[in-house]
Amino acid sequence: MGRADKFNDKEKWCPKCKKWLVLDGFYEDTSRKSGRRLYCKHCERLKKAEYGTNTRDRLMSPEEIIALWESQNHKCAICKNDIEYLSGHLDHDHKTDEVRGLLCKWCNLGLGWFRDNPEFLKAAIEYLEKCTGRLAAKSSPLQDDYRWFESSPDYQD
Repeated sequence: MGRADKFNDKEKWCPKCKKWLVLDGFYEDTSRKSGRRLYCKHCERLKKAEYGTNTRDRLMSPEEIIALWESQNHKCAICKNDIEYLSGHLDHDHKTDEVRGLLCKWCNLGLGWFRDNPEFLKAAIEYLEKCTGRLAAKSSPLQDDYRWFESSPDYQD
């Protein structure tokens, strides 16, 4: 079954339970071509019951997260911008669940877009250095660089 065959205007295939189900059996997800999440509502609920709804709760206790946050001086482990305890994203290896640190939203998204692959990140750095001649020389090169996005009239956090 090819990728295009996994949904139509009335139903969609759930790869978890291996069934065709009506579209209402899936949560909406406008980022996907089908307009629906990959797994059906039933399989999504089973996943949440098994793993919990929050990765933070599954991987570390609140006390451990606070200790990590304090050990990072309330800053993102990558860009060093201040982060609030509750807004910090618990970065972890998705294969081993080993916790790497607390990140701000933007650094967490960046790692995700690069699929946590150091080679992709190195290639991106080489590309930027080649195109710009050098990275901006600041005490913290990433600090505040995302703020241009937040000042955009279309920005909504």
